Amino acid sequence: MEAQLPAVRAMYSPDSDDALVERALKGDMSAFSRLYDRYEKPLFNFICQYVGDYEAAQDVFQETFIRAYRKLQRYQLGTNFSAWLHRIAINQSKDEFKRRRRRPISSITQSEGGEETDLLATISDESLTPEELLTRKEQAGRVRRALTRLTKDHMQVILLYVFQGMAYKDIAETLGIPIGTVKSRMHYAIKELGKVLDGRL
Repeated sequence: MEAQLPAVRAMYSPDSDDALVERALKGDMSAFSRLYDRYEKPLFNFICQYVGDYEAAQDVFQETFIRAYRKLQRYQLGTNFSAWLHRIAINQSKDEFKRRRRRPISSITQSEGGEETDLLATISDESLTPEELLTRKEQAGRVRRALTRLTKDHMQVILLYVFQGMAYKDIAETLGIPIGTVKSRMHYAIKELGKVLDGRL
């Protein structure tokens, strides 16, 4: 893969995203495979939550990595590979919305086996009692329903912040918006979610 690497390179460890990108740009496919493995689960979870359809999310996920590979030379070393990759995923998701004319996030998403893909799967804990697990599941259901009331713009910041653990500056870079806009969208989204979860909407 041909690419023009910057003359001044950022300092990074051999296992960092940038180091793997640089190796991939030189033709090391194992380096790109490591990037794929690193982001496969979190990125697919984000897309699945955002698109709201398991099969569509699989297509968007695969297309995201295909485009990331083809456009890898456009990534600027020393910036934020995760934000760059999520930005591609969001653009691919928007294309999916246009094709299917559907809103992101369905009330329930399903895996290949027909099992429910819980939007808040991270809250599961084997040490919890059945009663506690039921309460958590009910809470997750309320959050899923609350998220469907948000616009796509407000949903993006919530998913990136809460489920992907991105900082405001990284969200701003991912979405290509000012950090002040991220904060205002976050404030509005949390306020609206609060209304739903409190039973006011």
